[in-house]
Amino acid sequence: MAESVLGVLGLVGTAIDILKLGYIANDRKDNVTVLRGRLHLEGVLLRRWAECVLIGPPGEVPIISREDCTIVHERLTAMLSLFRNACALVHKHSKDMQPLFPPENTQAVGPSLLRRHTTFSSFISKASIKSSPFKWAIRDSEALRELVGDIQATRVGLVELLPPDIQLMKLQVLADVMPSISLDSLPNIDRAARTAIENNTADADALDTLRATLAIRNMSPDTIPTLEEANTRMRQLFIRDYSVNTTDGKMPPGMGRCSVLMSSEQFSLSPRLVVVEWRQFDSELYTDFVFFEADVVKLCWLLHSLKSHPDTHLPRCLGYIKDSNYSSTRLGIVLEYPSTVQPSPSMTLASQESLYSALNNSSYRLPAIELRLSLAMDITASVFQLLSAGWLHKGLRSDNILLINGLNVSSSEGRSQQSAAINFILGGFEFARLDKPGQVSNGSDSPGEQDLYRHPNAVTRLVLNYKGLDYKTEWLEYPQIKERLSEHLSPNAQGAPFTCPAIQMPDSVYMMDSYKIVDEIEKNHPEPSLHLNHPMQLRLRKAMVGFMTEMVPIYVPGVAKNIIGEKSLDFFLTTRAEDVGMPLYKYGEKNSPGAFDRAEPFAREVTDLLRENTSGPFFLGDVVSYTDFIWAGILLFFQCLGDEEYHEVLKRTGDAEIHTKFLEGLSPWTKRNT
Repeated sequence: MAESVLGVLGLVGTAIDILKLGYIANDRKDNVTVLRGRLHLEGVLLRRWAECVLIGPPGEVPIISREDCTIVHERLTAMLSLFRNACALVHKHSKDMQPLFPPENTQAVGPSLLRRHTTFSSFISKASIKSSPFKWAIRDSEALRELVGDIQATRVGLVELLPPDIQLMKLQVLADVMPSISLDSLPNIDRAARTAIENNTADADALDTLRATLAIRNMSPDTIPTLEEANTRMRQLFIRDYSVNTTDGKMPPGMGRCSVLMSSEQFSLSPRLVVVEWRQFDSELYTDFVFFEADVVKLCWLLHSLKSHPDTHLPRCLGYIKDSNYSSTRLGIVLEYPSTVQPSPSMTLASQESLYSALNNSSYRLPAIELRLSLAMDITASVFQLLSAGWLHKGLRSDNILLINGLNVSSSEGRSQQSAAINFILGGFEFARLDKPGQVSNGSDSPGEQDLYRHPNAVTRLVLNYKGLDYKTEWLEYPQIKERLSEHLSPNAQGAPFTCPAIQMPDSVYMMDSYKIVDEIEKNHPEPSLHLNHPMQLRLRKAMVGFMTEMVPIYVPGVAKNIIGEKSLDFFLTTRAEDVGMPLYKYGEKNSPGAFDRAEPFAREVTDLLRENTSGPFFLGDVVSYTDFIWAGILLFFQCLGDEEYHEVLKRTGDAEIHTKFLEGLSPWTKRNT
């Protein structure tokens, strides 16, 4: 019986393929534009329905009864009535007709809705048949409308008989339709989808997602916006006046993502829970702040286009803010939770949780495997819908999956336990861009912790000492770095072109970036192990980034005062002044007050990590790891900066003794510093 079921569906699909080989009079072609789109969508929906319900393990394929097969036969017979006298009509008036779906290699008067061959036309092509053996024509649009109605009625009956997996259908329809359309054909497909929904509300779930994706694609044109268009978008998206519910009425410091209650005349006078993701101006990436802001506006425009998308895991962008209270120039992208998500009003900065932090939270019980697979499917589906719309997320990491209620299972009213799920929204859009030639991600491609200043070469040198490898240190002044390395290395794609630490390997290969260097050393000299990328290392990075970000006003001017030599001083003062937007010493005077207070919570987080394993002084107890060298590099750096700064850092950790013993434990590898 299963074979007969597939045979019936194959017959239906072939009939639709054949119907697409029809012709229409040149003077009536504009009357069937939407109907062509509906015919195309019907073929997609029927084929994808068949895949959803009829492809399964042996013995589990659903069976269509003989009575239902009879109904399908009657519908097909009605459709095939169009062929009566159709061949003669085509031959008699061939010069005055054109195909309903022009082939790719012909110059159609209007844009083709199809760019991929149907199953039947592919067979014709492979069989080297130069002209279609099926030539039929319709006299007017009413005949085609009746035909599409018959096809839809047949499909709806089959759907009622064997309901498909709607979530899977949504993605399959996107995969079929989106790659095969151009900007010119977007309105026609959208009208076809709208009409199909009006005629059959059961199609709404699959086609609403398609229409929303079409709208996003339409807002992402192939052409660069004019200056007037760009200024209009900027005025629309810039949130000039707003208030937040923080203690001092200001946005939290630092570049970390935050969640606050915000109100503004532009979107809501009552406080609304939003997520703010920051972008910081980098003079090494942008020659002018105007270009930086233009890129932020472009990203906000893409996110703003999600406002009508039915996917409940994609945030809506309300606009962007400029924070004048921060120590350097930063713009905040304001994201709103979808209307279907109702987080608790008490959800604030402290309670916001990512998937990454939840996985490291021992208070959660590991969800059932079914829920974990469902979460993975939902994340994949959301990213795929963005890809179908024509742009890339490019930052899919666990710390960019923002959980609404942690790993607790949420279930909407009337929802069964089997359909309960872990609720989340996607974040981390700093790298997002259009999926088009010439488009690049404007964010830095390195984690923030790689750009933090540490004791010069301290971490790399600790690794070499620990591995027992022989080496020679060559000290460079800042202006010499480019000259020394440019002969041996290509410049970095992002950030400063040439950076230290750098290393020349025994085979004379040069490398930059301490993280890449340690990976290479560990690969070539695996013993003793550095335990790279241990979960503890990832946890330390998060606390370290927060700590060093808040300490910027202290240590960057401090480097100029206490570490840099005269040959490098002018270079350092000039480049860092460009980074912070003002003379470096003035920047320190303005922003250093309170820096230790802001950094203290992160320093105490590091202390808590050191306390977790009591078998020794290191982060992993009595086991030395690369995690130790990262934090040791920070402490050694502040030792160089000055006794006052170093002892204040120890004080802010909440337990100076544990950090002192930590450094003492590493003394066999910190003694050599040249």
